[in-house]
Amino acid sequence: VAHVVGTRTPRYSIIGDTVNTASRMESSSRPRQIHMSEDAASLLNQQAPDFIIKCRGIIPIKGKGHLKTYFLLRSMDESWGGGSSSTDAMTGDISNPISTSSMTMTSTKLDSSSTQRLVNWNVNLILRLLKQIVAHRQSAGGIPIIPKSNKSSTFAEEQSPLPSSLFDELKEIIEMPKTLDKKAVKHEQFPIESITLPAEVVSQVKAFVSTIACTYRDNAFHSFEHASHVVISVVKLMSQVVAPTELDGGHDAKDIKTMHKFSYGIASDPLTQLAIVISALVHDVDHPGVPNATLVQEKSALALRYSMRSVAEQNSIDISWSLLLQDSYKELRQAIYTNQEEYTRFRALLVNAVMATDIMDKDLKVLRNQRWSNAFDGATTTTTTPSSSSLNHYRNANSKSCSDRKATIVMEHMIQVSDVAHTCEHWTVYRKWNERYFVECCHAYRQGRAEHDPADDWYPSELGFLDFYVIPLAQKLQACGVFGPLGEAYLSTARRNRQQWEACGQQVVEEMVERYRLNYENSNNNNN
Repeated sequence: VAHVVGTRTPRYSIIGDTVNTASRMESSSRPRQIHMSEDAASLLNQQAPDFIIKCRGIIPIKGKGHLKTYFLLRSMDESWGGGSSSTDAMTGDISNPISTSSMTMTSTKLDSSSTQRLVNWNVNLILRLLKQIVAHRQSAGGIPIIPKSNKSSTFAEEQSPLPSSLFDELKEIIEMPKTLDKKAVKHEQFPIESITLPAEVVSQVKAFVSTIACTYRDNAFHSFEHASHVVISVVKLMSQVVAPTELDGGHDAKDIKTMHKFSYGIASDPLTQLAIVISALVHDVDHPGVPNATLVQEKSALALRYSMRSVAEQNSIDISWSLLLQDSYKELRQAIYTNQEEYTRFRALLVNAVMATDIMDKDLKVLRNQRWSNAFDGATTTTTTPSSSSLNHYRNANSKSCSDRKATIVMEHMIQVSDVAHTCEHWTVYRKWNERYFVECCHAYRQGRAEHDPADDWYPSELGFLDFYVIPLAQKLQACGVFGPLGEAYLSTARRNRQQWEACGQQVVEEMVERYRLNYENSNNNNN
């Protein structure tokens, strides 16, 4: 109801449940936080998917009972700690509509300032996660940032020979931390800004991310900007998982453990979160700008080295891991893992996640589908934070191996959907990255590395990609029930993009072809 109240000093008043809910969101919020209901969070995710929303948990609201609420994080840096640049500064180039002036025949190369902004953002994110790891360890057992026993020698497991093929390292179940440490949860409620990382660790993080950025080739799509976009998506997904530290009153210790189980341990283990972020950052390192099938057909040295399977993915892992094991990153490694269990989990998470980005290997696809079926088919799932009834279900969940199986497959699907996150985002973002991939494929065709002109079937191929890969993947993300309304938002946005592509995709392809032709001709003229 809306009306004017009073005659001497009339005031326009709005009365109703929406206004009442908004008032309660304000009164139950935290200082300097934007507090939202579940409905508001869902609408914002649909209309402005670039905003980062973090689930607060189920809290008591006066006059409303127990509601699931969310915080709007003004910037990525506020949500994951650090840096002076805002999300807009970080993602401005990522989210803007296509700018033909920035495109060349080969790529839309980031200028040095943009690259540095991306590097700085990734550095701040990794430093934040490292601080969370340190806080977790110190509160649980008083472990120093770099254990004295590790200062004088390299971690023994780093020297152990790895299997001859990364396929031999793939794990159906990655063992997650066994229990949720109450001391660690309590400690992590305090600001981690009070934790100071050693200067050599900070310096090595900066050097590592900068070097990774340089290992990306000048591709239109498979670039360091794409890797950073994938990192943004995994951070966004992880921010939607209800962490035990985000539970405000109304939950006993048993419920905190239940929330830990509900997220399969992902939300409460910063080492796992760091491994996912680094996997996203390095997943396309040294990508050649052509698919694995082309490398195999050409019988390239790279394809022969990796036995004609998951060529680009195995190459990215080997380059990144070799870099991390260099002596110049010794203190960084010792900050990431301090014992064999942490080392094994970190390595397994990275290998599984990066290898999951190979969506064309038929054997891997069959195995992933089977593992998803084993983990979730017939299981009780929910698309929201668990209610009191579902809490009881998770308190009586199956064995830890079942939970670890779900965690493993959820993390793989998390990076898979993040790798194609543009298809689940606003139409302008989707258009931008779709055109970049088109340019990359056209460049390969011009080089004689592709048999067919991509323009010939780009429109129907994109429909098939959305129908048979993106939308089913988004459906799984929603079905696993870990990511709250974001899973539903990704699915609905992917469907809207599919509808819009079906309606105007052919015209879009014609425009992309013309832009590419003009850029190609201009490039030739400039070279002449």
